[in-house]
Amino acid sequence: MSRVMLLATLICCSFMRDADAETVFAIEDGNALFLKCQGFNTRGHSQADLARFTYCQAYITGIAHSLSWHRRICPISGVTTSQFIDVVVDYLQRHPEKRHGDASWLVGDALIEKFPCE
Repeated sequence: MSRVMLLATLICCSFMRDADAETVFAIEDGNALFLKCQGFNTRGHSQADLARFTYCQAYITGIAHSLSWHRRICPISGVTTSQFIDVVVDYLQRHPEKRHGDASWLVGDALIEKFPCE
């Protein structure tokens, strides 16, 4: 699990040379995460968009792997990173009243809701 986190961080940071570091790493709440992740599955992006999406992907994937490791979520085999992102973005769209909250908790809430351990 720690290898996955290290790899995700390294991938994210590799895009940082051309992107504004403050913009990419300013995830403090659900509003910021929602903005970073919007448009993830569309085509035709700039280098800054790719850095933003890579951060979104690494952020959500890291939390998903941690929750899975600790048996807080139980996704079925074959669930993709894009699906985790879709679940989180959908949750943030459905709950704009919660977006001011801590991004990591909101990601956890979204994933626990969709991938409960029974």
